[in-house]
Parts: sequence; C-alpha cells; structure tokens
Amino acid sequence: MLGHIAWLTDLSSGAKRCEGPVSALSRLTEAEITLVHALGSHPEGRDRAHADLGKRVEELSELGLNVRAQLTDSEPVAWAQSFSHPHGMLAIGRTGMRGLDLVLGSTTAKILRSAHVPVLVAGPRMHFDGLSSIVCGVDPEHPPDSVRFAAALSLAARVPITFLHAVNVDKVLDEDGMIQAMRDQVRSVLLPGEGERIQAKFEVGRAEGSASGICAVADEHSLVIVGSKGRKGLARVLLGSVAEAVAKAAPTPVIVVPERGNRKA
Repeated sequence: MLGHIAWLTDLSSGAKRCEGPVSALSRLTEAEITLVHALGSHPEGRDRAHADLGKRVEELSELGLNVRAQLTDSEPVAWAQSFSHPHGMLAIGRTGMRGLDLVLGSTTAKILRSAHVPVLVAGPRMHFDGLSSIVCGVDPEHPPDSVRFAAALSLAARVPITFLHAVNVDKVLDEDGMIQAMRDQVRSVLLPGEGERIQAKFEVGRAEGSASGICAVADEHSLVIVGSKGRKGLARVLLGSVAEAVAKAAPTPVIVVPERGNRKA
C-alpha cells in the first residue's frame, strides 16, 4: 500500500517529529524513504544542508531504514505538488518548513490542499510509541479513498481501527442508519476475506464541529486518518477544511488522504 515516503524536512530539531511515524510506516510496508530538503529561496545554505542531510541519512540507515537524500532548488510546495507515486506518501511537520505555523497560507497548509498523494502531518509529540490503533474520520457521502487507505493500513499492521462519523451536537441524525452506512462503505472497499480480519468499531460522535469530534478522541489512538473532502475553490482557501483543522489540532500524527479527483491520473 505504501512504496515510497518523501519526508520534507527543514533539518530543524522540530522536523524530527516525523521520525517515529515515518519509521514505523516504512518498516510496516517496506517503503523506501527519501529525505528531501527544498532550498527554494535559500540557495546559500546548500553546503550546510548537504552535510546535515548526509548525517540524517546515516542515522536513519543505522536504524535499518531504506533511506536516501535529495537536495532540490525547488520551493517546498512546488516540489510536493510535483511528487507523484502510485504508492507514495508525503511527510511534513505540523510547523511546516522554516518554522512556519500551520495557519492559512503556510507551507504545510498549502501542501495539504494541493498534494496528489496522502500527507502525514506530525503532531507536537517528539516521541511516537508505535502504531497500536487508528481512528478514521468517515462520511459515507464522500469518496471512500481515506477509508480504503485506513482499512489497508489497519489490516497490514494488525491493529484495531475506529471508523468515526463526527457531527455537530445539534444535528438531527439517525445514528443507527449512519453506522450501517459506514459499515457498508467499509465493506465496499475490502477485498474478499478481509472483513473477517479487520478489527473495526463504528461510532458516531457529537462535538462543536466535525474536526473537534475527531480531535477529541485522537489522543486515544496512535494515528488519525481523514480525507481531504470539504470546501473547494475560494471557499476552501478562505475557510479551510475539516482535514486541515484536524491536522492543525490533533495531538497525534494525522494522515490526510486526497480525494480521487485531486490525484494525478
């Protein structure tokens, strides 16, 4: 399911927050890792970046990971937009490149909106205890790309997964009907025989918004997976999306999976 993880790093100490989840996913899937530093408007740092990249590759290789370095003159967002791999994933820190906060217009937010592959956003924790459980935000009215990705990861890691549909506290909802719709959507993405092997729970949560509902339970899991569904065009640029809000606030690492329509053919 994963064959290549491109880890965008600014080589700061904060960038190491990606190391735990990236290492775990690479070991689980045998995915190769490319440690990428995009110089962009800072070409004067080439020699120092080259040395730091080499050191980090050596450290990660000693951990048994298949990793190589790439130093590019591109801007981080442009490089991320160009990255396309049929089984690829990007990894970035929540603060983005060069210390920018994950706020509207930051490098990290721009990558989330434009990437053609899933994007792992590392949360505030420096230590990652390993992949022990997953929570996946679900909306049966949207494409099941994130559900498919989450189910495959749950099966590969042999860890339990909670499929959660989070809604506003005042929304009138047939919870039993929604849970059945969630079950149907998960069943639609599984291959024959996988239904018996997946350790799945289905829940409907209520909070002050979908993102708040997902973040409220994120601390109980080692990984959050959400789809990049939400507002499109100018409305999305101005107001953000559920996926961006979760990536900004969740205490655990988040993987944002783009809709099929957002991917390169």
